[in-house]
Amino acid sequence: MTDKPENPPAFPVRDCAAYQCHGMELRDWFAGMALVGMGQWWPTTVGDYGAKANWAYAQADAMLAERGRK
Repeated sequence: MTDKPENPPAFPVRDCAAYQCHGMELRDWFAGMALVGMGQWWPTTVGDYGAKANWAYAQADAMLAERGRK
């Protein structure tokens, strides 16, 4: 996929010269939030954590793509 949506910092800092700006990217924040929501309906007995992570990042990618549609 060569045409990736913009993935800015989740918690940007106004003055990057004064701070180190190596924080969480928005994609990671979205994926984490998707995982929180997933806990309401995905059975906890399912141990395939790779599938859960793939699902969460697919949701994050969809949110970034939608966010880019202005």
